[in-house]
Amino acid sequence: MRLRFKIRYKLAFIFCLPALLLICVGEIIASFWGYPPLGYILLFSAIMFAFLLAMAFISGGILVKSIKKLHRATEEIASGNLDCRLNIQSGDEMEQLADSFNDMIVAIKEKRGPIEERPATLGKAAPGRYQKILQTSAKATLNVLEDLVKVEDDLELSQQSFHSIVEESTDAIIIVDRNGFVRYVNPAAETIFERMKEDWMGHLFGTPLNHERREIDISRLKGGRGTGEMTVTETTWLGEKADLVTVHDITERKIAEEKLIKLDQLKTDFVSTVSHELRTPLTIMKEYASIISDELPGKLNPGQRKYLSIIEGNIDRLSQIIEDLLDISRIDAQKVVLKREFVDLASIINDVVTQFKPKTDGKQIEFKTVFPASLPPLYIDADRIRQVFTNLIGNAIKFTPPNGKIIAEIIGKEMEFECRVTDTGIGIAAENLDKVFTRFEQFDRTEGSGAKGTGLGLAITKALIQLHHGRIWVESALNEGSKFIFTLPKYTPATLLQEHVMNSMKEAAISASAMTLFNISLADPSKLKEEFSQERLDSILKEIEGLLRKSLRGRGDIVLRNSHGLLYFLVNCDKENALKVESRLRQKLSDYLVGQGLAEKVKLHFGRATYPDDATSAEELMKKARPGVDPSKA
Repeated sequence: MRLRFKIRYKLAFIFCLPALLLICVGEIIASFWGYPPLGYILLFSAIMFAFLLAMAFISGGILVKSIKKLHRATEEIASGNLDCRLNIQSGDEMEQLADSFNDMIVAIKEKRGPIEERPATLGKAAPGRYQKILQTSAKATLNVLEDLVKVEDDLELSQQSFHSIVEESTDAIIIVDRNGFVRYVNPAAETIFERMKEDWMGHLFGTPLNHERREIDISRLKGGRGTGEMTVTETTWLGEKADLVTVHDITERKIAEEKLIKLDQLKTDFVSTVSHELRTPLTIMKEYASIISDELPGKLNPGQRKYLSIIEGNIDRLSQIIEDLLDISRIDAQKVVLKREFVDLASIINDVVTQFKPKTDGKQIEFKTVFPASLPPLYIDADRIRQVFTNLIGNAIKFTPPNGKIIAEIIGKEMEFECRVTDTGIGIAAENLDKVFTRFEQFDRTEGSGAKGTGLGLAITKALIQLHHGRIWVESALNEGSKFIFTLPKYTPATLLQEHVMNSMKEAAISASAMTLFNISLADPSKLKEEFSQERLDSILKEIEGLLRKSLRGRGDIVLRNSHGLLYFLVNCDKENALKVESRLRQKLSDYLVGQGLAEKVKLHFGRATYPDDATSAEELMKKARPGVDPSKA
């Protein structure tokens, strides 16, 4: 009611203001000039005033009715009635507003679908303009509905993405909760594990889960059996911690790897066969070249001797290539067996330096060796380490120009010995350092044809050092020389024995077999030192050691001697067979001592302990193997 009167009064004021102004102006003019026609003007103005006043009240009533309809429609929508429609036919902006309002309701209803009617209680509208209330309510409603529609669209998009990525994935994807129950399975998992989804859900996964990759047998999506790689990672599922199990089909990769292995084996076999076949004719050629060089068929003139020298040089080079190919074939086939023993490394280096002395003298290269003051024997394969130094020093001579310098040195570290071969040669470019130990790699060399090789020397060197449990690397810069460094681990007889015992025990555990540690010592060593010199005692122990090596026939059987004169040897046999081995060795050693006339003076004590019967650790086994100790009571 209050709003209706406000609207009518304002319209009346707006419509009738011109008429009032006209009456006032007419009265003023009539009072000053007294014109009779002004009376008609005043009469006309009064009639116009009355007409406009009536029009104002009528228009205000129509506008108020339209606003009330809008207000009622807004209340209906707020209560959940989307079937409400506005019917205003005023032919003006109110009718356009009503049409827009109806279109909005239709759009909301189509977008959201039927909305269940629910009771709604609206408080009393706050005082204000009905037009402002309508606009604010409609805008707030639209914003809320638009947000809900956007959330629904995003959810639908996420579901579509999940379906396209997970449901259609060729990898098996399974969610397992922390209790081991399956919470989700994709279609690929049903095929790979040959188990329907209904048999998975809510049941135990059935396979222990760990976070290490492993290979399993699977049923392939393409049909047939194959190999899958299963990985387990932590995730969350419905707000709780769970494990994500994925299985990827790697059958094709495994087949390709097997083919590659076969091709590589064919290549290795081919290289080995060709190398062996070339060896015989090369040996014959070298022998006949040697006969000619010795002038057995007749005297050689200077020209003939020059040509013969070229022939011999190329025969030697070809022989070296064949040896390198054979070595790399053996390494690939894991057929290189190290014959390690305690040797003097310094003497090996000196032998190699002597071997290359003619070449160093010919190029006037200064060669220097640097060794520690007290260098203990190293447990190495002497021939293989000699080959390593031959490769490194040979390369240093090749790529060091005349009047250069080469240093071979040994540096003692806490747990290893570091060996270095340093030269002042042409060096290696930084971009080639990572490829130095790659097979068949040869970089830009400028020292002429004599500097070319097979490109296998450093690859073989690296493999031999790794077989010795060492490391090798290079430090170099172009035109600044090179330094090749490799390490060899330190071994004492005690640590070496412990390492061999531990390795033998591991192998026995894997194969579910047994191994026995024997110990032989000299009885009353203080008395023997009075009878024999230390040199003679060492000689006797060395001969006994050699006899034991010849007597042990099993693969993995080894013999070691420590600094206290104790002999240890490992035999892959159980407790019952260990007695037979001991009896056989006692007889052989007794025969040796009798033959040497030492049976009355040299007495031997035997001890033994068997894994796992007598001990389950290396320390315990070594303790129980001491002579005079009963393994069952120790």
